[in-house]
Amino acid sequence: MRSTNNESGAILAIVIIFMFALTITGLAFLNSTVMEYRLAMREVHKTQAFYLADGGIEYLLVKLHNEEKPDLIPWTDLEDGDYKVIASYDATPAYAISTGRIIKRGQEILKRIKVTISESSVFDYAIFGEHGIEISGNTFIGSINGKASIGTNSKSEESPYAINVEGNPTIDANVAIGPEGDIAAAINASETVIPPENRSTLGEPRYMPEVDLPDWVGTTILIGDYTVKGPENISDILFDTDAEGNLIGHFGSLHILATGDELVIDQDCVLVIGYLEIRSQGGIYINPSKNLTIYVTQNADIGGNGIVNPDEDSTLLHIYGTDSCESINFSGTENFYGAVYAREAEITVSGTADIVGSLIGDTVDVGGNPNVRWDPALGQDGGPVFTNLTNWEELP
Repeated sequence: MRSTNNESGAILAIVIIFMFALTITGLAFLNSTVMEYRLAMREVHKTQAFYLADGGIEYLLVKLHNEEKPDLIPWTDLEDGDYKVIASYDATPAYAISTGRIIKRGQEILKRIKVTISESSVFDYAIFGEHGIEISGNTFIGSINGKASIGTNSKSEESPYAINVEGNPTIDANVAIGPEGDIAAAINASETVIPPENRSTLGEPRYMPEVDLPDWVGTTILIGDYTVKGPENISDILFDTDAEGNLIGHFGSLHILATGDELVIDQDCVLVIGYLEIRSQGGIYINPSKNLTIYVTQNADIGGNGIVNPDEDSTLLHIYGTDSCESINFSGTENFYGAVYAREAEITVSGTADIVGSLIGDTVDVGGNPNVRWDPALGQDGGPVFTNLTNWEELP
């Protein structure tokens, strides 16, 4: 009996030791699992914080596109965390730092992203068609000084191609399609016209800023349908001025239809026009050193003598199409020196007159025999700007 009791006691001790060992092992595994889980969740939270910081950068870009320049975007809630953005526009280069934050168990998990803020004139392209470009005939496209740039956000690989070239044009330009597009498929042009080394993709889509009408629209007298008869000075038609001293006028439509009909811009002038029509040998004549800005809210058909800019200075003439502008057509006989920006419009160029400046639209179609030459002076022109955030860098 004593032997049996001793054996039972030994077995119990072994069982207790075994259970203790299992408990210790289980606790070790549990602790390891908890640690791995916490490490894994910390990586998840770091990723969340990174995307929160990225969200702050995207929000800053929206602000910049709305022509706002906040120095500080305070802590802003977004899903399970928040972000803060600090920007410095006076630095060289200008930059912004966005911080994403997750708070768990009283601890802050932070991620920071730094970007460079850059602005460039919308007129730094000879031609930019957001949804495509057509080039045909015997036209020449280039620059008055060096090589030009042609671009589109489109990546279309079938008709209508992102960039479609027919006929025998000469293109002295770097040509870019939308980001990550198939260059070979989206550019329908022979390699003799656009060599492979001149083809590329954009790093990111080109932002096309909206055109706002001047503040005085709605407070000045609306001139209805107006037809120019013979030579008329703009100063004989308009009397109001804006804060910069420009004559200002709002026309429902403006028609210049016959030989000898000429609207003379004898003072710096800003016009808002619903429909602009120039036909036959009529035209608009800008006196030397005068500036003319035209906002088109419907369509523009610029034929006849077109808009004559005797200084041959593209920075003196701007045509802006609002989002309701559907088309701007050039078919005049006089060379056009100026810049055109209409993000929702089809821009068409035909005939023989040259275009010296910049054409920016929804689509751009250049046919016939005109020459289109980019004017580098427009790159520093001070018109609408593309705002880009580049050089993304994750900070420690």
